[in-house]
Amino acid sequence: MDLTSERLWVRDLTLDDANFIVELLNTDAFKVNIGDRQVRTIEQAQDKIQNFYTVGYPKYGLFVVGLKQTNEVIGTVSYLKRDYLDYDDIGYAFLPQYWGKGYALEATKAVMELRLAEGVECILGVVNSDNQPSIRLLEKLGFNTVGMVVMEGEEEPILKMEYKKNVG
Repeated sequence: MDLTSERLWVRDLTLDDANFIVELLNTDAFKVNIGDRQVRTIEQAQDKIQNFYTVGYPKYGLFVVGLKQTNEVIGTVSYLKRDYLDYDDIGYAFLPQYWGKGYALEATKAVMELRLAEGVECILGVVNSDNQPSIRLLEKLGFNTVGMVVMEGEEEPILKMEYKKNVG
């Protein structure tokens, strides 16, 4: 993937992003809202990138987001197909210092627009029901709450939101 928006670029995750992945996955917000991935070292991050996050390219995977102006990596957008969900799902995670600036919205919208242009009719978003900022972001993108889902390997249900492409 190689996308650009007004302020950002979105590209495939590479082994060179291991330092950033260690930083992102160990933020308190990531651990609370997404889960502790037990990635503490560069080597663990490289293993996760190589054997998990980049599986399924070019359509599926975890993509890094950076600032056009400085080329700094600030977050990720994921686009995944999970066997236990009816549709592909999109997600995002950004370093806390970049929250509240519209970057997650801008990057997620760019990835969604690409997939919708390719013919995708429906995209899911899954989020902890107490994560109000993420719920608001998905609502701004046109997602509606459709129920709850228990993610694979988890015990607690989380909110399932859906974006349906307007047909006709």
